[in-house]
Amino acid sequence: SSEKETHRFLVEEEEEETNPFSVDFDPFAELLDGELADFNPFEDIGNAESVSATELERNSVENLNEEESSLNETDGEALLSTKPLKEMRPELLLREIPDPVHLDKPWHVRHHEEGDNVVRVFFSSPFGGMEDERTKLTKMYFPELRAMCESVGLTFVPVDLRWGITAKDAGDAMVLHLCLKEIFRSSIFVGFYGARYGWHDTGNDELLQRNFSICMDEYPWLKDFLKISITEVEFEAGFFQDLGKRPCSFYFRDDTYDTKKREEYLAAGDQGGARKYSAESADAELMRNNLKRRVHQMATAMGDVPFRDYNTPDEGAQMMFDDLKKMLRPRIDIAKESTENQFSDPEAAKHAMYMKLRSDMFLGYQEYIDALTTFISKESNTPLMVTGAHGTGKTSLLAKWMQDLNPSGEFEIVYHFVGCSSDSTTLVNVLQRSCQQLASLSGKEENVRQMDV
Repeated sequence: SSEKETHRFLVEEEEEETNPFSVDFDPFAELLDGELADFNPFEDIGNAESVSATELERNSVENLNEEESSLNETDGEALLSTKPLKEMRPELLLREIPDPVHLDKPWHVRHHEEGDNVVRVFFSSPFGGMEDERTKLTKMYFPELRAMCESVGLTFVPVDLRWGITAKDAGDAMVLHLCLKEIFRSSIFVGFYGARYGWHDTGNDELLQRNFSICMDEYPWLKDFLKISITEVEFEAGFFQDLGKRPCSFYFRDDTYDTKKREEYLAAGDQGGARKYSAESADAELMRNNLKRRVHQMATAMGDVPFRDYNTPDEGAQMMFDDLKKMLRPRIDIAKESTENQFSDPEAAKHAMYMKLRSDMFLGYQEYIDALTTFISKESNTPLMVTGAHGTGKTSLLAKWMQDLNPSGEFEIVYHFVGCSSDSTTLVNVLQRSCQQLASLSGKEENVRQMDV
């Protein structure tokens, strides 16, 4: 429209880069076995000497338009071209920033009304150079966020496919499909960037082209985004394609940190390590900066989308954690209120939420559930004990079984989960809760908790 400003950004090809997802590498293996292999999945990326994109010759930028498109030498950000599309090189894409969308109900209300008790948070970034942020989040902040959600019967599920993609998935060109599938089933989207722009097509990347082709029928809008990186496609899917549907937050690391890390690796003679903190090319830096500007413009227009610059991985991880707590708080509050309305006894509410949480986490093993139901259906005074090693799923099995029994109304259930609350581990609490439930089933309203048990 000639009556409103059109925001444009450019996307151009860059030098060839090896597919970073073509290796089966889990940077969080140390969390599982206490030992992290000395392996750099990016050591084969390119053969050129790794240098800062700001030090590279800007031929690609000059070719765009010597007069109207240039780089600001002060901050390294690309000035957006305002030339008409027909005057640009054919491989460039021109896109408008869509109008912001505000839904009638906030996300936490929609999430609750849909009966969804799983909060999935998708974390999106290029892989190289962002490992420190992920490690900090996983070790320090995810446990607290998980505990916050579990306290009210919600399940916190962080999704970061940068360390969940297998070699088979990559070889089958399923990387993009898996990413998009997870994004569109996620409740919250978190994007963060360092110096690298990420895996994108340079014109001869057949594997990446296959990734796009596999997804085209299900996501036809991808036809306009064939030249951008996988990470920017994730930003497009999680944010721009679903404006307002889910809370989003974005974080861009200051180039000073990447420059320092790059120089340290170069001084040590580690070219592979230095590449992780370098823009792949001048064009890649241009596209990353244009993405940053586009996200910033939309975040500002929407008004409730955190957009932050940070200096170090520790600072970035802290920002993500703080923003996620704020995003989750309304959902946690509504879950807590809903459960308390069902139970006059706060302790009973904790056990009910715990049962719901454990039940939602249990999948399969229907034969065990059927065996338990068959056992209690028979007339017998013989008790049944479920045994197994620590962590094999005994609690989740029983929770799932009780959840499945409740709707039938055929059985009355008295239950107690030791460890679901601070009081639940004491013998007095076990006796009081058991007696209270038995009294309730017999129609007595007396408060067993006040009895001397």
